[in-house]
Amino acid sequence: MVPNSQYGSRDEFPQSVFSNRGIFACVFADHSRKAAVLSSAVLAVSTLGIFFGLQNYGPESVVRRFHRAATNGDLATIRAITNESTQNIAVVQLVREIQSLASQGYAYEFQRVQNVPRLRVTIVYVVYRPPRPGPVLSRPWIVGKREQLWRVEAEATLDPMGFLGQLQGR
Repeated sequence: MVPNSQYGSRDEFPQSVFSNRGIFACVFADHSRKAAVLSSAVLAVSTLGIFFGLQNYGPESVVRRFHRAATNGDLATIRAITNESTQNIAVVQLVREIQSLASQGYAYEFQRVQNVPRLRVTIVYVVYRPPRPGPVLSRPWIVGKREQLWRVEAEATLDPMGFLGQLQGR
């Protein structure tokens, strides 16, 4: 035990204060802890910001947005993310199909994404699972990037084999 001095007993202070680095070791350790916490917070916020910004970018996101818009009857969004008019029979049929599946409780999930650069399209494979044991449905969604935005190709999605056959025959 160190005897008391005018500053109090040595036992009252953290051991790092009396290390060979002196009293400043404790001050710098506290500062570096704050800096580490601050830099971790900045990194977390920027990562979340990037992911939030990119959630509506990419071929899967346009298919997800189409499903949400079709379920909610949001024709303005459908118009913005398809190459065809909302009056186009293929768009109308896809919207009805999604609304029917949603009303039956089907949930959709993305299986895989296949980029076909030669055809300048991406195929998003979607599986529809029923709420109870039953038939699992699937549909390949054909999306393309037009004017720097991903858009659903409704006619190609309804007839993917015909679309791919047409493109390959060119």
